Amino acid sequence: SVAARPAAAVLEVSVSDKWNIVSVPVTVSNFNKTFLYPTSVSSAFAFVGSYFERTTLTNGSAYWLKFSGAQAISMQGFVRKQSTIDVTEGWNLIGSLSSTVDAGTITSNPSGIQTSQLYGYSTSGYFITDTLEPGKGYWVKVNSSGQLTLSSFVIGNLLFGKIRIVPTDEFPPPPPE
Repeated sequence: SVAARPAAAVLEVSVSDKWNIVSVPVTVSNFNKTFLYPTSVSSAFAFVGSYFERTTLTNGSAYWLKFSGAQAISMQGFVRKQSTIDVTEGWNLIGSLSSTVDAGTITSNPSGIQTSQLYGYSTSGYFITDTLEPGKGYWVKVNSSGQLTLSSFVIGNLLFGKIRIVPTDEFPPPPPE
């Protein structure tokens, strides 16, 4: 039998003027920041306890990028229906999949990691969201290191291993400047 090949897709990632949190929602052949986001006017900044510049992006992670004007960026690659993301205690920037993900379906290893709400970013600042959109990135604070798994398909009533989202008054770190 022939293994099912992942479907190819072209996704449009909409970005706003100035800072955005973006991710790579498809599996691509070239993960170079200038190839994926050629119109960005800044370096790509990842967050691991503090900000680090990245020239090569990865699936599952998210990055701050600055743009000069709102625009749509096309990204071609293979559809991503699942992603397992390493997280460390504290704030983490996580990426998204090729389709919308409900935060209530995110699972963790070890099971039951406690998280903050998910925070997106727009021109008016941070907002709490329960939906992860393709190409966007999100902040989440976790109480212990482990892995979060995002999936666009939910098998049955998958309650085992779900994260425990506990609201917090704390906001994520500000954009890099």
